[in-house]
Amino acid sequence: MCYDEVVPMSAVRLLPVVFCLLVSCVPSQEIDQRGQSAESPSVGRALPPSRVLKTLVSGSAGTEYPLHARAGVLASGGIVFAVNRAHSASVASREFMVVGDEFGEEYTKVSPPVVNAAGTLLSYAKQDPQNGKFGVVLMRGDGTGGSSSQEQSRAFDWVSAPFFAPDDQAVVSVGAVGSLRNGAQYAVTVGREEWGNFDGVGVPVLSDDGNTVAYVQRAGNGAVAVRETRGGERVASRTYGDVLSVALDPSGRRIAFVAAEGGRQFVVVDGVEGSRYERVSVPYRGALWDPPLLRFSDDGGTVSYIASEGNRSFVVVGGEEGVAYRAVYPPVFLPGSQEVAYLALDDEQQLHVVVGGRAFMAGRVGNIQCPSYREYPPVLSADVSRIAFVMDNCQGSVFPTKRWIAVMDRAGKVFRTEKYHWVSLPVFSGDASRMGYAAEDDRKVVWNVEKM
Repeated sequence: MCYDEVVPMSAVRLLPVVFCLLVSCVPSQEIDQRGQSAESPSVGRALPPSRVLKTLVSGSAGTEYPLHARAGVLASGGIVFAVNRAHSASVASREFMVVGDEFGEEYTKVSPPVVNAAGTLLSYAKQDPQNGKFGVVLMRGDGTGGSSSQEQSRAFDWVSAPFFAPDDQAVVSVGAVGSLRNGAQYAVTVGREEWGNFDGVGVPVLSDDGNTVAYVQRAGNGAVAVRETRGGERVASRTYGDVLSVALDPSGRRIAFVAAEGGRQFVVVDGVEGSRYERVSVPYRGALWDPPLLRFSDDGGTVSYIASEGNRSFVVVGGEEGVAYRAVYPPVFLPGSQEVAYLALDDEQQLHVVVGGRAFMAGRVGNIQCPSYREYPPVLSADVSRIAFVMDNCQGSVFPTKRWIAVMDRAGKVFRTEKYHWVSLPVFSGDASRMGYAAEDDRKVVWNVEKM
């Protein structure tokens, strides 16, 4: 293994965040071939063993299109991947789930998979290659999906990425008939039950129990943000020039949204308008399953978002602006906290990790347009002792040729994997002593398990 001392963790209260991911470090050669863990079953499940997932068929240069696996979650049947088989001139692009050693049905698109807390059920959204319609699938988490997989919603023109309700059994999602950009009719599905029938635009959001929805609705030449409950309560904001994005706290009692008026954009929380900026970052309105950029903390006490003025961007948490940088990337709330962690790039293209408003320089990055920080969100271990980021060697090009994973622990040590043509998001074992990820190199897609 390879570690570098980076920054004293005594300087920070909670630093499960990578502060020096780009520190020079010899790649690790120590890979646990057994995938075993000393963790107690009460702490979390062990990772499945390292193995080759797929050997790519040899062919002439430019004619082969590899599989790309997005690491998902741990289920009773092992690791769960959403896999993309990239298109060629004669074969259409298809995506499917891999649960353990079982390969699922191919679709045009699949969302990142979710697993219930017990690890026994798996769900994801999919697009049918025959008619282009979207739906939600529920299957067993042990990989024996097949005939036991169930459609959990009717066919829509779009569905949200599903999640499990607090009962750990019912799958929650919202579907749309029509265009997200120009107007659609939405309905919420909780288990086998459907509620709501409302018109809106953009991507609606749901409370944790699926009993409250927030969405954007056109109103004359403007738009309103609407919060609606399964019991029939409906509350709409005043009309703004436009409403670009909405968010609900986990309980569904609080609503926040990004509004535009007079050439400026701002966030409104429970009817209270915040400072106005040139821009407030929001996902593309027609996106499939982009993560939210406006979000509440786990306790619903505050919101975070990215705002910009000119060529400077900064994170706003609870109405307080952070330090302005050349570029900042989506913040994440630390578990059980109203503090956030995020990556930022300064004018010298130095990478910083910011936690609770305090910045730590991590090193020099290449081209400021490198995509990995946007494509791959940081991954926290369950015990909040480690955090991982996907890094790349994007030097003077938007498209990197090598990617790897860097991890930092609370002791301030950085661990880095070998470099590959492509890597997935990692998954930690329950006690964070091991990390698993998929990688593609030398015409093989492999699943690696590394000791931390």
